[in-house]
Amino acid sequence: MDESIQVLVFICLPLALLLVGVLVFLNKTRGTSITFPKFSVSVRRIGPNEAYVMYAADGKEKAFDAEINRGKRFFVPRISVCIPKEIQNADIPLILLNLTTALGKLHYEYSIYRLTEPQEIPEAERQAAVTELRQLGFEFEDLPDRIGVTKAVTRNWRPSSGQEAKALTSRVQVLMHKARGIHQDVEILARNDQ
Repeated sequence: MDESIQVLVFICLPLALLLVGVLVFLNKTRGTSITFPKFSVSVRRIGPNEAYVMYAADGKEKAFDAEINRGKRFFVPRISVCIPKEIQNADIPLILLNLTTALGKLHYEYSIYRLTEPQEIPEAERQAAVTELRQLGFEFEDLPDRIGVTKAVTRNWRPSSGQEAKALTSRVQVLMHKARGIHQDVEILARNDQ
């Protein structure tokens, strides 16, 4: 037998099978649901990154929007869970305690957050953002009168790289948020890396 074929058969193939086995094992050990005596939590994916966290306690079930991304540690995903405004402030401490316990046991890095009340951006600041976006080459489709920008397109985006691209992308994102006319902050309620 040729040496390269021997290397493939006796070294690469077993290593590839071992890697696949480790990946399957890690995926199986990370459950998608967990039940405790007083509550249960399950994570249901609905897309590549989108998910729902189903929380059941006291005979009631609540669904929280979530997003799953790559975590800081190898093979440990990060889940971001949004607590809706409809949840009463008095119920939040118990829900947070239960969610953090469950997500930790399910081997997730997690952050649990809540969106603040939307605030309208002053008209002068919104118009300044629209003007700057136009200077950057953006055109607006169906520009509403008061509420803000819903869609912006550019026909001649010039490619850039490295730090310049990051800075420009970041600036455009900030301007788009202002041009939309509504501002909403994120309040972090719990994270496991604090």
